[in-house]
This record gives sequence, C-alpha cells and structure tokens, in this order.
Amino acid sequence: MYTNKGLIISITQIVFGLVLIALTFAGVLNSPLYAGFGSALTTMGVIQTFRILRYRRDSSYRESVDTERNDERNIFLQMRSWSLAGSAAFMLQGIGVVVAAILGERTIQLVLTCSALLILVIYLISLAVLNKKY
Repeated sequence: MYTNKGLIISITQIVFGLVLIALTFAGVLNSPLYAGFGSALTTMGVIQTFRILRYRRDSSYRESVDTERNDERNIFLQMRSWSLAGSAAFMLQGIGVVVAAILGERTIQLVLTCSALLILVIYLISLAVLNKKY
C-alpha cells in the first residue's frame, strides 16, 4: 500500500472520481449517485495519497506502521475478524434466501444462493490449498 503501486492506485482513484463528478455535472450521467461515488473515490484517493507521502517522509510514522503491519497479534486479529465477518455474511445470506423464498422473490433467492455457493467453493479451495501448504 505504501509503494509506488499504491501511489499510482490512489492517483487513479482521484482521476476516476473527478471524471465521474464531471460527467454527472455535464449531464452525461443522469444520476446523482455517480457524483456521490466520484466524490467518495476522490476523497479516498486524496487520503491515501497523504498517508503514502507521510509514510515516505516521516521515519517515526513509517516505523509504527511497519510494526503494526508485521505484528503477529495484529495479523491474527485481522484474520479472525475477517473470519467472523465472512461467517456473519454467510449466515445473513442464508436468512436472505429464506426471506426471499417466503416473499416469492425467486431472482433474489437465486442470486443469494449462487453467491453463497461461490463463497463455499472459494472456502473449500482455499482450505485445500492451505492444508497442502501448511
């Protein structure tokens, strides 16, 4: 994130955000949703650019970020948080499938079922790869 690649991504976000805002105000895109999305992209790109530049200039900030990113406890907590978030999302999809079935929304039910199955397939593949690796 704090490399030249991260800086290029941040600048690209700023450019795409400004293009979306300009196209919305020019009338090419007819929804204010695009201007909001463009504003969010631009803001996110600007914040990331400032963070990258601060990382490059301030050695104490760089040291604290590197320590935080490489600390085993933080890595464990991040992995555990993603695991819990994924489990919660999977459960909410299951509830959504049942609710969509009760309401007769077959398209929503199908999309939720297919996305849940895709998550399950990704999980099983990653589990098999990690079992072989470790």
